[in-house]
Amino acid sequence: MALVSRLAAISLLACAGFAADAPPLQEHQVKAAFVYNFARFVDWPPERAEARQPVVIGVFGKDPLGTALEQIVQGKTINQRPLILLRSTHVPDVRACHVLFVSPAERKRLPEILAALNGSATLIVSEMDDFLRLGGMINLVMDDNKVRFEINEAAARRTGLRISSKLLGLAIRVVRE
Repeated sequence: MALVSRLAAISLLACAGFAADAPPLQEHQVKAAFVYNFARFVDWPPERAEARQPVVIGVFGKDPLGTALEQIVQGKTINQRPLILLRSTHVPDVRACHVLFVSPAERKRLPEILAALNGSATLIVSEMDDFLRLGGMINLVMDDNKVRFEINEAAARRTGLRISSKLLGLAIRVVRE
């Protein structure tokens, strides 16, 4: 099973455009690749999946991903929809996002951010302690010097998001209730 997980994770990163012969990826590059790929493995409700509208990936607060996410999404599409990267520190902006990465530096503002997203089908990602318990959907964690992730599937379902079984299978922990 570990080999299958590794192969699946490698394929996720390969889909992000990283070549096999490239130098080793830095932690922020791996995290950025995961954020991009999370968007590829989520189905939004019809009102958020309009064919002509871009998929907005947002970063709220101080951006620990650097330019890596910008480089990954540049020129890419998901289901023939262009990707747009939005960086903001203004809570009202978060409702425009399909995927929102919340900087760990914004932990104190998390309740305000989650309240602003209430009823919105936005995939909320971060790398905070207790993020899933606090209402987040996907939390990036370091495990044995590797970037892994855990998923709060119940929180995603409550907003109308459906996370692919492939992505759920790669998570180190899935909260279903």
